[in-house]
Amino acid sequence: EGHKLASAMNFKYPQFSPTPLSQLIPNASPQAIQVMQDMMHWDPLKRPTAAQALQYPYFQVSPEQGIPLHVYTNAADNFANPQAQSAAQHHAVASHAPVRR
Repeated sequence: EGHKLASAMNFKYPQFSPTPLSQLIPNASPQAIQVMQDMMHWDPLKRPTAAQALQYPYFQVSPEQGIPLHVYTNAADNFANPQAQSAAQHHAVASHAPVRR
């Protein structure tokens, strides 16, 4: 409603160049970035519903591991990169899932 009111009043919002989320949150996966970008659309009609958001790859879980598929499918990369490995271990601890070695 606020968006419609601003249009009716001919209010012009200041224009800014966005800072990419990947720069602000460098450790976030591409799947996480996509969810955040889509959930933060200014126009609420362009945002996914909660049910739609839960269908994003970020929230898909590997039944064998109980961890998000993007973490599981990138396991080889995670273990080759110590920082990513640490993030995977932290996620596993936070979600009570075992870390594959």
